[in-house]
This record gives sequence, structure tokens and C-alpha cells, in this order.
Amino acid sequence: MTEGERFDRFLRDLGNPFSILSSAAAAGIGQWKDRPHEWKQGADAYGLRFGSSYAEHIVRGTLLFGASSLFHEDNRYLPSGEPGFGHRLGCAIEGEFLARADDGKRHVSASRIVALAGAALISRLWQPKSTGSLRSAAANLSTTIGVGIGFNVLREFFPRKR
Repeated sequence: MTEGERFDRFLRDLGNPFSILSSAAAAGIGQWKDRPHEWKQGADAYGLRFGSSYAEHIVRGTLLFGASSLFHEDNRYLPSGEPGFGHRLGCAIEGEFLARADDGKRHVSASRIVALAGAALISRLWQPKSTGSLRSAAANLSTTIGVGIGFNVLREFFPRKR
């Protein structure tokens, strides 16, 4: 992946449907769990949660762009194309944690770890004080990973244009 391709992807990812849907899903989980509780419930509260989630998405994407450039990693999820539900589900789960190096081999994605953890921590800056702990950041991180895996499952199993 060239730097130009990486930058184009970064720009596209800022506002593509998956980005908006994943922010909406994360906001829905926050609404369901009433976190942060200071934002209460209702449409206005959901709007705050969506805005926060989308802002975190922008921070995460920016960190991912910089770190993947630094580490020469390609973090795109590419459907496996393999038969078998279990294998495909495994690929979708692995896709949240692995990246391709310049030589095409897959390894643990240092850039994704930096981006996910960094965004979870940085987003504490605009959140209410009740979310300022490392425990809250870890809960946010696990939700983000879960939503990411969910969208990888969709990418793996949703019919593709040929």
C-alpha cells in the first residue's frame, strides 16, 4: 500500500457508511448502557453519544493513518473468500487484530493497537469526569473492538459486487 493509497483511504474512512454506522452502533450501546450517565437518555443524549463516538472515530483514524505509515502496515479488511462458516468467522475476528506488512505477510497490527488504545484514552478528554478512569477507557476499547469485529463479520458474509 503506497502512502497515497493510505491517505486516500484515510480520507474515505472519515465519512464512509461503515464509519457512520459504527459510530451509530457505539452510540446505541452507550445509550442502552446509559454511559456516560451524565448525558442521561433521549434523542439529545443519543446525539451527544453519536458525536463523541464519531469524534473518537476521527481521532482513531488519524492515529491509525500515522502509525500505519510509520510501521508500514495495511489494516484493510479483505474478505477471505474461503468456504466454511467457522473459517470465515475466524478471519473476521482476526481481521480486527492483524495487518499486512509490505511483504504481504500478516502479523499483529501495532498501528491498530496504538490507534484503538490512543483514541480510547484521548476521548476521555471530552467525556464527563465519570468516564475519566482507565477502566472506562478499557470498556470503551472493548466496545470499539466488538463493533469492529461485528463490521468485519458483515464484510465477510455480506454479498459483494463482482
